[in-house]
Amino acid sequence: TGNLLHWMPHMCGGVVGLADPQSGALSPFNVLGLVMGPIAQFKVEVFLNFFLGSLGFLIFCRTIGASPLFGVVGIVIWSGNGLVGTRILYGQTTFYPLFLLPVLVALLHKEGATKESVTRWPGSSNVAVGTIFTVLILLQDGILVVIHSFPFLFLFAILLSKRSSFRPVTLFLLWCGLGFVVTLPRYLPVALEMATTPRIVPSLEALSLADFYRAF
Repeated sequence: TGNLLHWMPHMCGGVVGLADPQSGALSPFNVLGLVMGPIAQFKVEVFLNFFLGSLGFLIFCRTIGASPLFGVVGIVIWSGNGLVGTRILYGQTTFYPLFLLPVLVALLHKEGATKESVTRWPGSSNVAVGTIFTVLILLQDGILVVIHSFPFLFLFAILLSKRSSFRPVTLFLLWCGLGFVVTLPRYLPVALEMATTPRIVPSLEALSLADFYRAF
């Protein structure tokens, strides 16, 4: 029998469910699968991620005062690049969150372009929207997207920061902190599984925090 969230007995003689960092166990889009089945869910999920990520290009164009047509060009280039296209073609659902990254880039740029004010804290709307998108990335098990992309987002935030204001950096750190706090129920089982699973190839498996940093 077993419990689907914790143990899936129908694959490979039994595999972990919630503790698998690529199982998508708590993805909010799983609700669609209950209604239309998993195949249709994956197709609709791609479209929804694409639509939400496209908003980032429109936000960017609005910030710099450019025509939305330039945003459309950006959408086409981003969605058609080799990294995104290859991952989607092979059905790697944990890379669907790649579509969402333009929103975070646009919000960082918007914060960096904001005129100086009395407060050095980022705008509450940018904090809220960016945190929601960060949580959405993590709940879709986009941890590899975070590992590969967030260091560059952090560098981008530093470059946008001015001497008298580090709001883009503060904004990015708030996204990361709030996002990981909200998704702790998703990643604590993963951490416990990594800490307790016997090592087969110790030099290659990232089963502890020290191993993770060495692998990174």
